[in-house]
Amino acid sequence: MIENSAVLETALPIGEDNSSCVVESKLLAGEKVAVSTRRVLSRKGRCVVRVRVVGDASLGWLDAAQLWGASVEAFVCHGGNIKHLVENHYPDVYVAPMTTAMHLLPHRSWDGIAIGTIENQEDACTFRELVKAWMPAVVIMTGHCSISRSKFHEWTDLSMDGYEHTSLHRCSHQDFGGVTASKWKVAFSWRSSFEDIDFSITRMTASLYPRYLQTALDDTLGAEGRSGQLEVGNSTPETNQEGVIGVINKRELVMDGKRGSVDLSQLKKPDLHRLWVYAVSVFSDERVLRKLTLLELLAIWDYAGKIRYKGLQDSYIWELLHHRLRSPPAKMLTSMMFTVCQQMLEKLMPVRVHSFHTSGDRTAVVKLGLLETKGIQRAKAALPDDAGIELSYWALPNETDQQTHARALLRNFAHLWWVYNLAREAYAWLAANGNHPEDREGIEDCIRRAKGSDYWDWHRGSRLFFWRFPEECGWRKDARDGVEFWHLAKPPTGMHFQNIPASSREAEIQLRTKVFQLYFRRYLEPGPPDLITPRFSVEKVASEDGKVLDIRGVWDAKRNGLNATLWCPGFALPTTQDGADLTVKWLTVPVEEYLRRGSPPQDYTQDQRKFIKSFFLGP
Repeated sequence: MIENSAVLETALPIGEDNSSCVVESKLLAGEKVAVSTRRVLSRKGRCVVRVRVVGDASLGWLDAAQLWGASVEAFVCHGGNIKHLVENHYPDVYVAPMTTAMHLLPHRSWDGIAIGTIENQEDACTFRELVKAWMPAVVIMTGHCSISRSKFHEWTDLSMDGYEHTSLHRCSHQDFGGVTASKWKVAFSWRSSFEDIDFSITRMTASLYPRYLQTALDDTLGAEGRSGQLEVGNSTPETNQEGVIGVINKRELVMDGKRGSVDLSQLKKPDLHRLWVYAVSVFSDERVLRKLTLLELLAIWDYAGKIRYKGLQDSYIWELLHHRLRSPPAKMLTSMMFTVCQQMLEKLMPVRVHSFHTSGDRTAVVKLGLLETKGIQRAKAALPDDAGIELSYWALPNETDQQTHARALLRNFAHLWWVYNLAREAYAWLAANGNHPEDREGIEDCIRRAKGSDYWDWHRGSRLFFWRFPEECGWRKDARDGVEFWHLAKPPTGMHFQNIPASSREAEIQLRTKVFQLYFRRYLEPGPPDLITPRFSVEKVASEDGKVLDIRGVWDAKRNGLNATLWCPGFALPTTQDGADLTVKWLTVPVEEYLRRGSPPQDYTQDQRKFIKSFFLGP
């Protein structure tokens, strides 16, 4: 394969016959486009954005920078537990003490991002000293809202250090789709050469859909064996917090799963180990009172995922949680990190579109047809699932009503012809293959659904035409009967799970309409159920006045415990690199010359060393 690390200084001459040339393992001119674009698409290219994380309380920032793919040059701290934690959890990150960090190169003109969380004046002074030494392009400092406004402004004021631009923000975890009442302050400062970067914090639509504590909890946990007496009320400063409904055993806080969570960052370490919650459980018709688990505390602070903590001791995970709680929740950090880093990437590595100029009457720009243009516009638009087909895409210019009616008649005739021939094909196969009852029942259902369809839609639902599948390896039987679920344990039973109500009456009506559609399309079969799967709604399209135009129903099989009993194979999700590889061709000449010759057929039986990996980007 061709090595991507080398760049060819002089490309093969354009216009000459280069088919006999032996291509060396260097990038040709056409591949430069592929490499530069791939560096932007993949996370490897994001390493041009350099970050230095400052402060013992800034572990959350390190997580966000690593997640985005930035190059973390150093994590600056005083040492101690945080030093060992970073060295174990991120062995590739250089942990620098404050004295060493002052001498990191380059000095006074570093086109990177300095980020960190400040807890007191000492942290602020250290951060400012490092900013004076580095002069980074962008400085991001966060602090909890318990810090007064005047103190935070004093600690983050860098106007005397050469930063004329500063932007202050006050953020709530709930505005980013979080479940806690945590609030933080953020200060952005940047040099004049980077004033074109937009430092407004992107929240998308997360604030429009408030989440409750229950969404971060595990529904498959039961009640505690011994709980004690719940005392409802706010009688002490510890219980006088948002999200706390009372105490147990005089000192242990209790939260309500139907409300938001308390700000975990403001709790003492012993209090985190004895937090209680009223939560939904698959083992009870009523909500149960139990303690929060360690993994649930991480999920509340947006660090969910059992796999990432697999093989780690509980003491190590607790230490990780304590240090992460010193920074804002992960949703806030990743949102700020992604917004700033993406703009820094575009500024440091602007994407240049290369156009290929051809001679003669050939054009380098192939214009999209009217049908393609309209299709792209429709695909980009937010449309309901049941939106009708836009027939104007196929209409002729100045088409008459008679022409439209004739086209509709032709479509109906084509559909009837298709159904007739489908039935002949199916029953002929059935007669030739034993006329088994299971096959006959399946074929009759397929024909029934086909007759109930039209040219555009399956009004009675669709089904696989199983007789067209090969019989080997059970493909035909799976297409006829479906694939069974594999269970790790016996599935649970229960009829007490309730649906989460929609946001409005109109939304609930739309959701029930979709349920009725499943029934009318014969996707639901009658029978005595053993387990109820609750559902909740996700609003997809809303008008400017807030009216729900379309809604999606989601059946929550985790809540009733069914997911915990199912086995599913693991697989890797596709990345942007896979998308880039799909657009790659192996050619013997640069792509411009290949297009100029009219895209001739390629002989792939010849020596592979004659091929180059070419990439084409349209204008």
